[in-house]
Amino acid sequence: MINKKIILKGEGSVEEMFKKALEIPSLANFKNVLVVGPHPDDIEIGAGGFVSRLIKKGYKVTYLICTDGGSGTRDYHVKITDLIKIRKEESLAAAKLMGVAEVYFLDYPDGGIYDTARMSSDISRIIITVKPDLVLCPDPNLSNETHPDHLNVGEATRRSLVAAMYPNSARRHGLEIDESTVLPQGITLGYYYTDRANTIIDLTDEDFMKQVAALKCHQSQMDSSMDMVIGYLKMRGQKLGSTINAPHGEGYFVLAPIHQHCFLEKLS
Repeated sequence: MINKKIILKGEGSVEEMFKKALEIPSLANFKNVLVVGPHPDDIEIGAGGFVSRLIKKGYKVTYLICTDGGSGTRDYHVKITDLIKIRKEESLAAAKLMGVAEVYFLDYPDGGIYDTARMSSDISRIIITVKPDLVLCPDPNLSNETHPDHLNVGEATRRSLVAAMYPNSARRHGLEIDESTVLPQGITLGYYYTDRANTIIDLTDEDFMKQVAALKCHQSQMDSSMDMVIGYLKMRGQKLGSTINAPHGEGYFVLAPIHQHCFLEKLS
């Protein structure tokens, strides 16, 4: 039996070269970002500060909202069709306030039953269209999460990247491509709504206020619980920001392309 321990240490060692090649990318370097949300208000809650920062820099941000928002009420008398229309209008108003020009809606039934494999294919189709270098979505492994839409959208998004980048996989997902189709490559994946952040984005007071203003566009969701959400965002944002000497912060778990397949090390 061979039982050798190989030690790779020191400046210029193989270990150091691998560490450099595999380091977590800085989110400040991405200029074409697709943000995927389960419901019409999740992007503002989970990534609104970062979106504000990206837009201020003149970068491109696109929204993809996966469910129709039709279950976002406790009122027995509100019709699903009416609420869907209201929440779509609110999403467009929030995006416009942020400066986001392009919003896609997949209209899967909020809190209902749907095919997550089909959702993943639909997300792949949007990725091929937008060709982002960074995709943001909820963390599908958030330990406390119980909402099926958050879990489904996070899982569907991370599964969508392969079909978006490989032509035969795209075809097997029923996506229409040909030799002239330019597929995106090297997509970095970032999770918001995460309890294992390995990256903290520094945000200004202005970014936070923009996030809150966009969130308030979702008037159908404004009640005491939303006041609690805003208070929590402020508290958590200040706590994260204090770790990097910034007024506010948002935490993300970031996976570079090289981390997304057969990578066994923890990214902390």
